[in-house]
Amino acid sequence: MLNESGHAAKIYAQKPSPGQVKTDLDSLSQPALDRATPFPGYYVSPRFRDFFKFGAAFLWAGYSAQSLPYLEQVLQHTPKNLRTLWLA
Repeated sequence: MLNESGHAAKIYAQKPSPGQVKTDLDSLSQPALDRATPFPGYYVSPRFRDFFKFGAAFLWAGYSAQSLPYLEQVLQHTPKNLRTLWLA
């Protein structure tokens, strides 16, 4: 499932039910903090998205074209990232 900016908001391990997709789509309209924690609170450390893991997951699932934007973003932030250079 992608958010409005085209980034992965949720990756399903198997085909989701229509009810699950509807619930997830409804949750995308809520503020990110409400979705991130099961209770009202705050982040202890800055939020972090591991774009390498997203890119690797897409690549290993056979979606090489979809993996490239995530792997390229990793290389922009850390050009000497050997794990990403190996995959890209």
